[in-house]
Amino acid sequence: MSISKRYGLVIIILLITGYVVFFRVGRLHEVSALMPLERLPENIGEWKLAEHVYLKDKIVDMLGVDEYAEAVYTSPDNRVIDLYVSYFNVLKEGKQFHSPKNCLIGSGSYLISTDVIHIPLDKTYNNAPTSYMVLQKGEQRQFVLYWFQCRGRIMSSEYKERIHRILDAILKKRTDGAFIRIVCYGNGQTSQVAQKSLVEFAQELIPLLDQYIPAD
Repeated sequence: MSISKRYGLVIIILLITGYVVFFRVGRLHEVSALMPLERLPENIGEWKLAEHVYLKDKIVDMLGVDEYAEAVYTSPDNRVIDLYVSYFNVLKEGKQFHSPKNCLIGSGSYLISTDVIHIPLDKTYNNAPTSYMVLQKGEQRQFVLYWFQCRGRIMSSEYKERIHRILDAILKKRTDGAFIRIVCYGNGQTSQVAQKSLVEFAQELIPLLDQYIPAD
């Protein structure tokens, strides 16, 4: 059996197990954020809060989030980052992460390239895998970095997140977690400058989120 087939078989087995856990094995624990996300600091490294962004109630209801924060940060040299963090006390049927691969591309953007970027951090995480996408929407290019920060893990892949979610549901009866997305818009910047901005911001943000997102 090929590696890809074995991997697919493992996913199928885990999904079946997950179904049993969700619907046949007791209630999952709901775990609230350690602090409200609306209290994210005004300064993240050298980046300073420019404005808060508030989603319409119907969008929040559609997303199913228990907490969220969206804000625009700027650097001293006028680079701009849009930060979005959503948190779920419990992930289950009807309360799921919404992948940018579906949401952003479905909103009129088209995908130019994807990659995985490892963010160098301190000894706590060593480095954190994140998904990187370059999108085009009209005349504007978007550079997107996103990851899942769930129960002490950082994951770039929706599939890995789902597998660990099922395992934690079985072993811990927990599926809480956060989705983080940061976006840098072209506005005349080169892709190298935009990517550097995202990486620098993520380096400051990821350890900071430990104050808000429950670990093990």
